[in-house]
Formats: sequence, structure tokens, C-alpha cells
Amino acid sequence: MYYLPTDNFKKTERKVVELILQLAPVEKLYLLGPKFFQQRTENIFMLTKPTSSHTGHCWLLVLVKNTNKSNAYWQDKIESSCQTVMPITAIVFNISTFINWLRNGHRFAMAVWKIAVLLYDSNDTQLDKVICEQKMVEEICSTQYVKTANEFIVGAEFYFQRQQNGMSAFMLHQATENALHGVLKESTGLHINTHNLDKLIRYCSMTTYRINDILPRNNEIDRRLFKLLQNAYIDARYKKNDSIMNDELVILLNRVKTLCQMVTFHLAPYRKIKHNSIIAEHLATTC
Repeated sequence: MYYLPTDNFKKTERKVVELILQLAPVEKLYLLGPKFFQQRTENIFMLTKPTSSHTGHCWLLVLVKNTNKSNAYWQDKIESSCQTVMPITAIVFNISTFINWLRNGHRFAMAVWKIAVLLYDSNDTQLDKVICEQKMVEEICSTQYVKTANEFIVGAEFYFQRQQNGMSAFMLHQATENALHGVLKESTGLHINTHNLDKLIRYCSMTTYRINDILPRNNEIDRRLFKLLQNAYIDARYKKNDSIMNDELVILLNRVKTLCQMVTFHLAPYRKIKHNSIIAEHLATTC
């Protein structure tokens, strides 16, 4: 069971839910899972080597009613406002989009409906009726994301040789973006239209912890490198002068190559699956 909350986490959870309900027109709110941080003390004066853990982050799915605001608008508003209570990653979709996914057997929607903890429900939409209308099961997607990522790496190396660091960094951004989209799509069935690498990494961290090790942000140097990679999507097109040095580009090139290698390994188990087991089990026991 992925959800075994402590009393302290339940109190924080309630505060987060109350705050989100004040911020957005929420139809349904799901907890996709918490992230636990563990601390271990080990030294010559503490023979028992005590450990402790706490919940310092969680992933939420926020289904909102029809508005003229974008999903990105609600996400940024919710995440920034909840920061003082608990850092969260809010995945936001319109309720009508989620209903359509359920009708088409979308892997992400089916997993949420069957497993995720429902934290709030306006009761305006009954999803059980939608499930009974289901007509098809979604197939696992192809490996095109990783192939595209590797092609962008080739492009990055080409532009680096031509001393066009801005274009090389742009290619690395595109390689990273495609690799992350590949992880998210293959492992959850979800695709989110964004070029924001920070958001993509937070989404992907639901299924793998290694990305933050490959693209670290633990010190000033690593944070600068990540910012250069993040900003390359815009800088290559709108800034005349390259802001990234050769040695920095070499480090990023090696990191993105490592990321693509990791993604290839990470996705291998998913490609063996023809139909999602969660959906198959559900179809055999409902309607």
C-alpha cells in the first residue's frame, strides 16, 4: 500500500486540501503519492544507528471544472501557494479531459480511478457511470521519444564542433525533454504539453529517483548548469550571444547522454507489457 499516512502528515494533508479548494474550482482531488525523506545518524557515539523519516513532498492530481484558465495557470497557482505548507507537484486537468480518458481506457486515468486516494469530491460527476461506457484499452507507446532524444544529442555534438554553443545547448534541452516525456508516457501513460524541465523531472520522479542524481541541483555550480539547460529552449532563439561556456557544455552533454542511457534501461520492463495489468484486472471485475 503506497499510502500509510502518519498523524502529522494527515494534518498537513488537510491544510493542503483546504488551501487548494480556496484557490481553484476543484471537481476532484487525488493523492498520487507522498515522497518520504529518510535521515540516518551513524557515528561512534550512537551505536544503535537511529533512523527517522518524514513526508516532505507529495504528488496530487487536481481535476478542475471548465474555466477559461489554462492547466498551467492552476498548477503554478496551487504549487506556489502550497509551498509554505508542503512542497507539492500538482498535475492539473479539466474534468472533461479525465472523463474522456476513462472512456478510452487511458492507463493514467484508470490507475488513478482504481488506486489513488480521493481527498476531495464535489460529487458533481459520477465516474462509475463513465467506467461502464469504456470501449478500448490503450496500448503501451513506442520508443520514439528515446530515439528522438538520441538524434538531438547527435545535433548537440555537431553544433558544439561548430562552436555554436547556444544551438548545442538547445539540442541538449530537446534531448532531455524527449527523454523525460518518454519516461512519463511509458511508465504512467501520461503526456503533458510542457517544455519546462523542472516540471517534467518532478512528474518523472513518481516512477524513478535517478533523474535528480543525473541532473543534480545540490550546489551553486549544478544549479547554474541546470538553469543553462532549462533556459536553452528560449535563449538559443532570442539571445544573440551564447551564455554557456565550452566546459559547461561538455558536462551537460555527458549528463544528458547518461540520462538517455538510464531512460532506455528504465523503460525496458514497460515495453514487455501489451496491456496494462491494472486495466485488465479492472475490466475483469467491473460492469
